[in-house]
Amino acid sequence: MILHFEPGEYLISEELRIPPYAHLVGSGIDSTIIRLTALGSGLAVMRTVDGNSTPGSYIAFGSMSYLSRPRFIHIEAMTLETGTNFACVFLDNADSSTFDRVKFQGVYNNGDIPQTDEAGVVIRSSSGLFRSENVQFHSCIWNDTGFGVYSNYDHNDISFNNCVFYRLYDGLNLSLIHI
Repeated sequence: MILHFEPGEYLISEELRIPPYAHLVGSGIDSTIIRLTALGSGLAVMRTVDGNSTPGSYIAFGSMSYLSRPRFIHIEAMTLETGTNFACVFLDNADSSTFDRVKFQGVYNNGDIPQTDEAGVVIRSSSGLFRSENVQFHSCIWNDTGFGVYSNYDHNDISFNNCVFYRLYDGLNLSLIHI
C-alpha cells in the first residue's frame, strides 16, 4: 500500500513513526512539506519503528527484533522539515530502504558545532551484527541540518547518488564499521 501526500504543508506536533514496508510518496520537493512543530530533545520528523509496534506503543530502538526490523521502506518526493535543532529522520536498524528526491530542511546556525541529533538523517544500529544497512539516497537535498547524515554506529552499504548538501557543518559524518 502506498500513502500519497497531496501538495501542501503538513504541520505535525509528534513524530511520524515509520514501520517496515512503509511507502510514502509526496508531490515533490517543496511541494509536499511535512514540518515538525514540537519542542523537546530527541525528536525527529520521522522515526523508523519495529514491525511489532502498535500505535501509541512503540518498541524502543534498543529492543527491536531482528525479524521485525524496519525494512523495505520507501520515502519519495517530499520535504521533511524541522523548525528546531532536531533530526529530520532517525533511521534505526533499517534495512533495504530508499529515500528518493527528499529534502531534509533544518535550522542550523552556521558556525555552531551541532549536537549528534542535529542532522538530516541519524543512522543508528543496535549492534555490529544488527545494523542499518542497504540504505540508498537518490537525488536528495540536505539544507541547514548541521550534519547531513550522522552515524556513530556500525552500518553497511549506505549509498548516495546525485545528492547535494548546503550550509552544513559536515555533509557526511559516518563512523567506520568495526569488524
